[in-house]
Amino acid sequence: MSEDVVPIALPDEESRDVLTRGIFPACTCGAIPQDQPVVVKAKARPLSVSL
Repeated sequence: MSEDVVPIALPDEESRDVLTRGIFPACTCGAIPQDQPVVVKAKARPLSVSL
């Protein structure tokens, strides 16, 4: 990570807004509609930052 970038935690409401208005639309804009619901489960390790 660049030295001039400081990770922050957004409040829950703002985080949800970024996810629903920005990330989801950007990631699903080319998605093909499905007849049955599809679930994608992603798991990642928490970001590790050494200070």
